Amino acid sequence: MFNSLRIALKNNILSEKIRPMNNQLKYFLTRILVKHRKYRCSQSPPASEAGFSLLEVVVVAISIGILSAIAAPAWDAFVTRQRIRTVNNQVLQALQSAQTQARGKKETLTIRFNPDNNTTYFDTDDGTLAYKIYREGLEREDIQDLPPEKMNVAGQIDESKILLSTQAYGDSTIAAITFNDMGAVKPPENVIANQDNPLFIVTVSTAQGNGTRCVRVETLLGAMRIAEGDDPDTGCGN
Repeated sequence: MFNSLRIALKNNILSEKIRPMNNQLKYFLTRILVKHRKYRCSQSPPASEAGFSLLEVVVVAISIGILSAIAAPAWDAFVTRQRIRTVNNQVLQALQSAQTQARGKKETLTIRFNPDNNTTYFDTDDGTLAYKIYREGLEREDIQDLPPEKMNVAGQIDESKILLSTQAYGDSTIAAITFNDMGAVKPPENVIANQDNPLFIVTVSTAQGNGTRCVRVETLLGAMRIAEGDDPDTGCGN
């Protein structure tokens, strides 16, 4: 309303519309506009622009610190579980790939992992989680020359936090399994397979041995499944 009066007075429109009024009324309206302008100039800024007090800032900072201290360990544990799950899934894919290749190429193939950064067949010392697939009967030197297939998901897995271990026919020193031209498991000549132990098991866990997951090859036909936990019959064993 006051803006309309101001524009009207400035353009001499008001004087045309209130021509019958005397000068005293016009003077009165002008005074109202002047007082309104002074009132607006003297108004203090709204409370929302006043900012935060030091006490409020300190309370918020302390709250953020407490929440971070509570959430950080849980988040780290979640990330580690996801890493273990990712590597374990790649172990399963690697075993299935070796079995499929043996069946498709009609030849006997061996897949070997590098538990505990074993350099006997892997010419590497960077702790890389990896495996190799090669023809049966290949010499150790030739196996070392083969490039390893890394299980690293584009560099997102920190190998120092993941432990890979293997066990075959109850022997933790065996890190390889062989599939014949039909895709079935071919045990070593000096090993007798029995039902008390899985034919081959690859275990993935944290460096402290927690969060265990594994892939078990359970039958001579090469049936595989994913397991978790320490139960020797249904899980990953000790």
